[in-house]
Amino acid sequence: MFLCYNFSAMPKYLLGIVILCGLTLFVARQDERATQESAQKAAQLRNGAVSAKPNEQHPQENVEDTAWHTPGWYGFFRWPTGTTTCAIILTLLAIAEQTAQTAKAARETEKSAKAAADNIILTHRPRLVIRGIGLVPGKYVDGKSGTTVQDDVQWQIKYIVANIGGTDAHITDSNLTTTNINVVDGELFPEFPPYDERQDSMGVFTVKPGEHQGRMVVLDEPDTARLRSLRQMVQGGSLYTSGTAYLLGFIQYRDDAGVSRRTAFFRHYDAQTERFRWDKYPEKPEGYEYAD
Repeated sequence: MFLCYNFSAMPKYLLGIVILCGLTLFVARQDERATQESAQKAAQLRNGAVSAKPNEQHPQENVEDTAWHTPGWYGFFRWPTGTTTCAIILTLLAIAEQTAQTAKAARETEKSAKAAADNIILTHRPRLVIRGIGLVPGKYVDGKSGTTVQDDVQWQIKYIVANIGGTDAHITDSNLTTTNINVVDGELFPEFPPYDERQDSMGVFTVKPGEHQGRMVVLDEPDTARLRSLRQMVQGGSLYTSGTAYLLGFIQYRDDAGVSRRTAFFRHYDAQTERFRWDKYPEKPEGYEYAD
């Protein structure tokens, strides 16, 4: 690009040099002619007025200075002062334009590089999937015999998120909701997932390509009490299935190019295995589980 610019700009400055040289030669020729004419006039005056006494008070009035009788613009092209000045000005203009074109080329190169990088990111975009969700009925406690789960007023949900894409996934927003959805056979789930208003409940973090991260979410006391009751009834035999308890949510993330995407998930609570599963329904409710 830079060489192309040099070749494209060269005729313009070559033309300027040609014009400058032409005007310099023209002015030099005019000065030479004026000098010759002045010398001839001075000789004629001396030959025609030998007896005349020179004006001693104003001697220069008898001799013409060629520079006083030429147009003012001749000074810009008179050698060497005027010509050198014009050459310097022409050179500075060329340097200024070349600098501007170089900066423009650098901006275009930077823009192209960014577009190429964004294209790579879009081609090898991140993709987040939920590998598993389980219930921790209490909190983890480290003891002499190792880490155990101790009952607590707030239970926790453990989930594993994986990035199966080719670039980083930056989590910007998330939601995890436990709720009761009573769906009678033949009925449909609500058209829109009933997310609660709690945001960033799953944390803000980055998942590298090929990475699996295990994360914990602490449930509030009402959610813990509801799941505890279902668990006790199922384990006690008074309830065969946990029925209407569901977990749903989403993870909002962006790639390095700033493109935002969402992975949504939907699970049914299985109190016997203390896991959240979706295989109760062969077809997942539309709009509840998807990956952009």
